[in-house]
Amino acid sequence: MLNWLKQIKNNSPVLYAMAMGFQHKRSATPSWVKTPIQKDRRRVRWLENTVSHFTQQRLLAMLPQKDGLITIPAGVFKGLKYWANNPHFFTGIGYGAYEPQMQQLIEGMGDGKRFTHFINVGCAEGTYVAGLMKRWPHIKAQAYDILPDRVEMTKALVKLNGIDLSRLTTGGLFDFTNEALYPKERTLFLIDIEGCEAELPQHLAKFKPHDLLIEAHEDMAENITETLCKAFAKTHDQTVLGFADLDYIKKNIDLSKFSAAECANLMFCNRAIPQNFIYFKSKAR
Repeated sequence: MLNWLKQIKNNSPVLYAMAMGFQHKRSATPSWVKTPIQKDRRRVRWLENTVSHFTQQRLLAMLPQKDGLITIPAGVFKGLKYWANNPHFFTGIGYGAYEPQMQQLIEGMGDGKRFTHFINVGCAEGTYVAGLMKRWPHIKAQAYDILPDRVEMTKALVKLNGIDLSRLTTGGLFDFTNEALYPKERTLFLIDIEGCEAELPQHLAKFKPHDLLIEAHEDMAENITETLCKAFAKTHDQTVLGFADLDYIKKNIDLSKFSAAECANLMFCNRAIPQNFIYFKSKAR
């Protein structure tokens, strides 16, 4: 294999998908993740970001819009309204293809009656908060993010979709040591904290009666998937998805309409490597 193509394969799923055609296969964590990023790798990352930006602009232009809003056409958040001009908008959200692994896990939870509360730690722009409040109208939700503007976006997205704001509580940093923050009723936690999930096993006793969806950032916390699965093995059943099943993805979106780069943009969300998504289902009660 040509050296430049080999480097792209190891560093950039987006550009490699363009060169070789979209392949639905998870590779091992690239060795470069564990070493300092060198100049050549930064150049590859810059090129990936540039290509991804223009790809995203093309995809965005193809989405139907009304009054500056996009309505998600498929997936677990079908019908959710979203601002087309949001600078934090991923086109995968607009097509119903965003984080298909997480969507597949959520779909498996059915009507969500297993839970009375939903807590999103690292809520970002609020897609999961608004989406699950709409999908499961019985739940009360809590949204936390260390960036105040993300919390405000989350509240605005909930309001935009006509969801009762009295069902939502928001905050900044979630204090995992504070037992008062853990509801007594069964709760679904969705945790996306950029590598800090490595600290979650310290709070295992508090999580025992609850379910967790965790985005495992292998590029920020080495072997984090294995670490978490070992820690929660006695208290929770576990499902790990690296890539979502292609048949599941095809239920929501016709991939044949898109180029390899567009497929990669929709589902990788410009990540350097794919992430693992883990569902820990409590064995209690």
